[in-house]
Amino acid sequence: MSEQELLSSEESPSRLEFAFVDIGVDIQIPSCRVTNWKVFMEYMETPSHRVIQRGMIYRGQRRHDWKLASSLSRLPRYENGYVPLSEREKLLKQFKLALRGRGPDFSSINNENEIWAYGQHYSLDTPLLDWSQSPFVALYFAFCEPDDDDEGNPDRAIFCLNKSKLDEIMPEIFYEPESNEHTRLVNQSGLFTITPDNEEGESFVSYVVNRLREKRMIKDNDAASIAPYFQKIHIPNINRTECLDMLRQMNIHHGSLFPDPFGAATYTNEWIRREHLRIIILDFFEFAKNVIGTLKEESAPIVEDLHENGANRRRILESLIDFLSQKEEYPFNLEQEEVIQIVIKQTDALLMEFLTKNT
Repeated sequence: MSEQELLSSEESPSRLEFAFVDIGVDIQIPSCRVTNWKVFMEYMETPSHRVIQRGMIYRGQRRHDWKLASSLSRLPRYENGYVPLSEREKLLKQFKLALRGRGPDFSSINNENEIWAYGQHYSLDTPLLDWSQSPFVALYFAFCEPDDDDEGNPDRAIFCLNKSKLDEIMPEIFYEPESNEHTRLVNQSGLFTITPDNEEGESFVSYVVNRLREKRMIKDNDAASIAPYFQKIHIPNINRTECLDMLRQMNIHHGSLFPDPFGAATYTNEWIRREHLRIIILDFFEFAKNVIGTLKEESAPIVEDLHENGANRRRILESLIDFLSQKEEYPFNLEQEEVIQIVIKQTDALLMEFLTKNT
């Protein structure tokens, strides 16, 4: 299946079709594309997925073309995504030395992954990958960061890994910290995966797929046989704010996922942006009401048509947005397309309610 076929495929929330997509990124992972984030949420609740959901873990990434790779393995010197054990030991030793007098004493800790997990909390490049047992937490991490307008990012992505099945044959790839230093991980229903040291120099994806192949649990080049263990879901990069609003109603936001000053600060920044958007919508709604009031005085049938015809109502709102954006004295920025669409959609809902009461 080509990338274009992936992007144009149709699916039912109850059943997704996975295939290999040769786009140069994680081509060993069966992929599919849903039509929007709501379909992804619906799929997570379907009986077909819930049968295996208890054993699944999830990871969200902002771009679909980012490889499934740890921060350490993404460094330029590790082109194939494999970090030799000697390199890991060198970095870990340096981190422990740098940490003296600045953090916990790890001298009595025998499990190196515990130290890696602590370092990951403070942005150390590590061989660990963050995952969550909640698909909706993964969805949040896929959508929480905005894109630059010129990045060209059509899809966000969610990786799904069947921990319950893989834990039986390769438990070495999973790690769940035991210390009390990981409050973020607890709030995120989180855990880690790590690529074991191996003679073949395999990346995480290659390691998992090759072990499945060796155990004859999958067929070569058969997406349907791999998908129950490992899959990737592309989600169109649209309606980001609506997605985050829905997740916020589920108490999934930076304030709940990061129970520390960083989380509080980020949550407050998000609140400021939401409050600013709310003020824009209310201001625009009042402006639209005044315009419609003037139209009603001139021609009542025009207003009745706006009440009945959503397309005409939207055209009026788009014209008003364009008019206001040209006025230098207008205090709000109406240049971002995502903001414009949210303002129009929510103002339209308020306007419909107003017209219903007044026509």
